Amino acid sequence: MKTLPEGWKEMEIEDIALVDSGQGAPQGDKWYKGNEIFVKAGDLNNLSEGKFVGDFCSNIGYDAIEKYKLKKYSTNSIVFPKSGMSVKTDNIALLKYDSYIVNHLAIIQISKNNECDHKYLYYFLKRMKISNLSLNSAYPSIRLQDIKKFRIILPPIGTQKKIAAILEKAERLKEWRKEADRLTDDFLKSTFLEMFGDPVKNPKEWDFYKFDKVGSLQRGKSKHRPRDAPELLGGPYPLIQTGEVANSGGYIREYYQTYSEIRLNQSKMWPTGTLCITIVNGGVKIPIPPMELQNKFSDIVVGVEQIREYQRASNKQIDCFFNNLMQKAFKGELAC
Repeated sequence: MKTLPEGWKEMEIEDIALVDSGQGAPQGDKWYKGNEIFVKAGDLNNLSEGKFVGDFCSNIGYDAIEKYKLKKYSTNSIVFPKSGMSVKTDNIALLKYDSYIVNHLAIIQISKNNECDHKYLYYFLKRMKISNLSLNSAYPSIRLQDIKKFRIILPPIGTQKKIAAILEKAERLKEWRKEADRLTDDFLKSTFLEMFGDPVKNPKEWDFYKFDKVGSLQRGKSKHRPRDAPELLGGPYPLIQTGEVANSGGYIREYYQTYSEIRLNQSKMWPTGTLCITIVNGGVKIPIPPMELQNKFSDIVVGVEQIREYQRASNKQIDCFFNNLMQKAFKGELAC
């Protein structure tokens, strides 16, 4: 039995909150014309202040509420995925407004007995990771009964509020870091457009060349899909797939599959600095600005990449700091 700090206690969630799930989403655009907020699982990917859901959701009318027998849940209720692959995201949020909720989400609505602070419980569950309550990773699902019986640690309400305030300040650092990363990306995109214009519209009237006139145009090889040949995975060589190109932001640094020596013998390795493009309808033509301008932009890219390296290191440091802070907070090791 673990020893808790004086005045702290362990309780089940159902002792301090209503645990429920939402209702089925109204089907058809005609229902989404009102002023009432309807929160779906995907909305938890687009939060305000890093923790509140509600500003970017669909709105429904009272006809939909009556037709589908929807229930309204109060501001500051905690919501997270309880079924489907979205459980694995560990997304969790607080309702910014009184809202209606889709049935794929679980709701924890704290009772008004002043025993539990909503932000404290939010951070406690965030640290715990709600996906741990799923019994089957292949078909993720969380039972409401398991949520109700989940045991939480509650310090006195004043201490809860202090812990939540400390963690909220630390979390703000993460939001500022994200905003700085976004501004860096925007800077490079805007600089490119200012120097070269939109490549599709070509407002600076650069000459067009077929791609094979300025570089070697080849395609990768894939004799086996990864899921069809698992024995070829797990080696030291990265496998770059279409999704990684689409999400790279310029340089491919993260990849999800690696291949073995056997696989390498069946494919071709490409050198660092190779440009990856998606070829549509068999051909590519690109506008070619003067080399002097290309070199100038290349120097800017190098500088931005150095900034991004710092930002990536900063992200890791902030995440580590925040996680350590949460661990200490819920052990009673912060001077609250």
